[in-house]
Amino acid sequence: MDALVGKALRSRRVRFWLATAGIATSTLLVLVLAAAYRSVRASVAGYAGQPGIDLWVAPAGTDNLIRSSSLFSSRLADSVGALPDVGAAAPVVRAFLTVRGGRSDERRRLTLLGIGYLAPDGLGGPPRFAGGRAPHGLHEVALDRAAAHILRVGIRDTVWVNGRAAVVSGLTAETNLLATQFVFGDIGAAGPASGIAGKASFLAVRVTPGANVDTVGRTIMDQFPDVVAFSRAAFVANNLREVSAGFLPLLALIGILGVSAATVLVTVLLYSLVEDRRAEMAVLLALGAEATLVGRGVVRQAAKLVTLGGLLGVALAVGLGWILDRALPTVPLTFVARDVAEILVVFIVFGIAAAVVPVVRLHRIDPLEAFRP
Repeated sequence: MDALVGKALRSRRVRFWLATAGIATSTLLVLVLAAAYRSVRASVAGYAGQPGIDLWVAPAGTDNLIRSSSLFSSRLADSVGALPDVGAAAPVVRAFLTVRGGRSDERRRLTLLGIGYLAPDGLGGPPRFAGGRAPHGLHEVALDRAAAHILRVGIRDTVWVNGRAAVVSGLTAETNLLATQFVFGDIGAAGPASGIAGKASFLAVRVTPGANVDTVGRTIMDQFPDVVAFSRAAFVANNLREVSAGFLPLLALIGILGVSAATVLVTVLLYSLVEDRRAEMAVLLALGAEATLVGRGVVRQAAKLVTLGGLLGVALAVGLGWILDRALPTVPLTFVARDVAEILVVFIVFGIAAAVVPVVRLHRIDPLEAFRP
């Protein structure tokens, strides 16, 4: 029965490949959105969860990097650094900054998430470099590679940060949030550029070897009641929560639409197959073939069709990610094997479910139709 149904499908090549292309496109859309979501999560986790920082200290009421506006004195770093079991405490200032590729070039202008830290080696700097090095001094910045692409600048080029000239010393990776990107500079320059000199948004804290992170965090909060301390894992989770709040509803919507489109395509293709091959199937039923056996053939072909379209969609998504990484790094895609497997399984399950209508129709075929003129 599989051979008969498969031959019937292949005999309608235009319909077959249109359905396959539709399923591949639906898979591509869902995978690309999921990969974009994973990229943003990776960037947030890459910065907030970078090794060497055990605790993030924030003003009371602030629990994430994405949406924060509270500040405290940067001198708090010295007081926290003097506590037992604290190896290092460094101020980090976070502010949105206007960066231009040309001094008065409005076409090359971005609003970036600025991070000021004790450059070049202080806590809270770039998690990874795609090229170049960390900024040294007050007149250098490290710029996200996607932002550099948009601004059309490279290493050793000059950019204007809130109207102040700075040389790009390095390009950072895993610092692209899609809606914005990171720019890093020395806190001594970041403060005046953002109008908050002498202030800090967070303290990045490293505990001494062997010290208990939670205990050190409680000590900080006991000594300074107006601040709150988060472990690295908790701070990453808080930031991922903020990122997910905007992404997950959109991902769910596109996923539902994609699966629905694929289901309709499979249903229409198999339903038309059963109708077009009604006479041949009536002959089989008249010869004693069970409708259930023929139905299983239809279901198996549905699974094969969706699997082929899904795998084609995966190949297209991976190819698109490779092209974007080299030609348009502003849209990063991070593919995760688990996401690919789950999306394929969902499409296959719904594709098999789509065969229900044709199979039900198949059971209504009268074997006597084989003998009608």
